[in-house]
Amino acid sequence: MMTGAMNIGLFAYPLIEAIWPKTGLVYFGMADIGGAFVMFGITYFVGSYFSEGSNQFDFKFLAKKLLQSVPLVTYIIMFILNLNHIQLPHVAIDFFNILSHANMPLSMILLGVMLNFTLERKYIPATIKYLCLHYGLALIAGGLVHVLLPVSDDMIKTTLLITWMFPVGVAIISYGIQFKYRTLPFIGMATNLTIIISIIILYVYQAVFI
Repeated sequence: MMTGAMNIGLFAYPLIEAIWPKTGLVYFGMADIGGAFVMFGITYFVGSYFSEGSNQFDFKFLAKKLLQSVPLVTYIIMFILNLNHIQLPHVAIDFFNILSHANMPLSMILLGVMLNFTLERKYIPATIKYLCLHYGLALIAGGLVHVLLPVSDDMIKTTLLITWMFPVGVAIISYGIQFKYRTLPFIGMATNLTIIISIIILYVYQAVFI
């Protein structure tokens, strides 16, 4: 459940905007579309399938989560406008451009508020194993895509490589609560640690390759 959920919208956007200011959000935004369906669809289904609690799969909850995904809804609306050749007025674009300047500080503040490093010893071995699995699979899958994908656009390869390195989506914590997982402390520990590790990976990647 955790391996398939990537925190793109909340975690990545401010950092991507700082590293690739011109094209980053376009490419990672497209990755976020698929990520939203995976995290709020497939991951939610997997979580409910292995749940022992009474709260099983709820299509209304799933639809509500998809509609609450601001990036996903934005993409759908803009895609419809683009198909119909409808352009937003400059006043609206300027307005949203001003609001976008607050994206990075607000996202970083929210991430800081969410971090909680309460560690439970009995879950530390499982957390270490998961971190090795998470970033091991990310390195293998991202590396294979970067080398074997037959496209000439390097930014596409970079996007797919980096996306695998993103932390666990925070929606996983709410799934753990809803489905009454006994391993909720483990989910919280792993989620928080992946945020820190992924930030370090992004900045190291920026320093070495950009």
